[in-house]
Amino acid sequence: MKTPMTAGLLLLACVPAMAREPAPAADCVDARRVDDARFVNARVLALSAAGKRYRLDLAVDCPLPTSGTDVTLVGPQGWVCGDSKAFVRAGERTCPIAAVHVLGVREYAVLARQAVVPRLANDDVAALAPVEVRAKRRRGFAGSPHFCFNVRDLRAWNQTPAGVQVQVSPRRSGGYSGYQVEMEGACPELRGAETVAFRSGVGIGQICGHPGDHLAVVDDRSWVGIIETGFDARRPAPRICRIRAVYPLEPAPSHERGIE
Repeated sequence: MKTPMTAGLLLLACVPAMAREPAPAADCVDARRVDDARFVNARVLALSAAGKRYRLDLAVDCPLPTSGTDVTLVGPQGWVCGDSKAFVRAGERTCPIAAVHVLGVREYAVLARQAVVPRLANDDVAALAPVEVRAKRRRGFAGSPHFCFNVRDLRAWNQTPAGVQVQVSPRRSGGYSGYQVEMEGACPELRGAETVAFRSGVGIGQICGHPGDHLAVVDDRSWVGIIETGFDARRPAPRICRIRAVYPLEPAPSHERGIE
C-alpha cells in the first residue's frame, strides 16, 4: 500500500475501500489517512494520521525533497510500523523506517514547527522544504492547524497558568476549536489585561511560536483616563509577551481534513 505525497502540496490518493488486517501494533501509522507530514531533517519525519501524531525515525539519511518531488509512505496493507517492511520513498531514493513514535499534541507541534523555521529563515528554501500533506492548499498558508492558528479566526481568549488559551473558528482551523499558547516566562503583563493583540514575527498572519511571535497588551483603561482628564500624553506602549509554542487543546478528529 502506498500513500503518495508531494513537497508542499498533497493530492490525497483515492484508495478503494477493501478489507485489510488490523494494525500489527498500537503505534502503527495508517498511511491511508495521513493529513500532515513534514521532513524535520534527513533522519526525522513528523506526520499526523487518523487523529494521531507520530515521529518517524529513518534508518539512513533520506534526501530532503525539493518542491515537486514525490514522497511516498510504503508499508504492508498501508500500515507503517517501524520495521524492515516500511519505507519512505523520496524521488528515486528509498529510505527504511527504523522506528515509529506516538507523540502528544505539544510534542508534535514543537517537532513539526522545526521543519518550518529553517524555511522561513533561509532564502534558499528548496533543500529544506517540508512535506505538507493536505487535501487542499490555502494560498499563503505557511503553517499547519496542528501547530498554528490564524489571528483572523480568533474568537476569545483567557489566561491560564501555562499562558493563554484561545478559541477559534473550527471551520477555518482544521476542525480545532481552541489552542494553548505558551509564553516565554511568566508574562506578568497579562494580569488584569482586557485587550490583547497576537502578532506574527514573520508576517504570515498566523501564530505558531515562530521567532518573533508575541502577544501585545495595551492598558486601555489608563489611556481612557488620560483622555478624560485632558492630559496631553501619548498612548502607552504595548507590553510584550513572547510566544514559545502553540498546540491544539483537543485531539484531532479521526477523519482526514483539508484547510479551508
